[in-house]
Amino acid sequence: MSLGNRIAQLRKRTGLNQVDFAQRLGVSQSAFKNYERGASEPPVSLITRLCSDFNASADWLVLGIGADSSKALYDELEHVVAKVRRWAEAFPVPVPPEKEAQMVSVLLRYRLENENPSDAMEQFFLDKAA
Repeated sequence: MSLGNRIAQLRKRTGLNQVDFAQRLGVSQSAFKNYERGASEPPVSLITRLCSDFNASADWLVLGIGADSSKALYDELEHVVAKVRRWAEAFPVPVPPEKEAQMVSVLLRYRLENENPSDAMEQFFLDKAA
């Protein structure tokens, strides 16, 4: 997904059309349309504003890495922690907290770096850690 597509996704998440979103940012509708289409790159100041005003992760917006917002990141983390805890409960002896933390880190990184994370791949990581 391109920077323009992520900008469009961010705008759509707000429920605003291009004209209203552009006005809110203080840019012309034609300039904003070009940012969304990828015909031109937005200035760094606009990217910074998109991140701060609309709670978007800079890594996601600029690079397409990770979650699109802090809420999405918390949701991912919550999912991964629950999955690792279920995995740890299956062992007859307690899993050390360091091992749980390592597995959370591995799975969270995998989920944030892949647009469509696979349950089978997550299970593969957990099985390899066992």
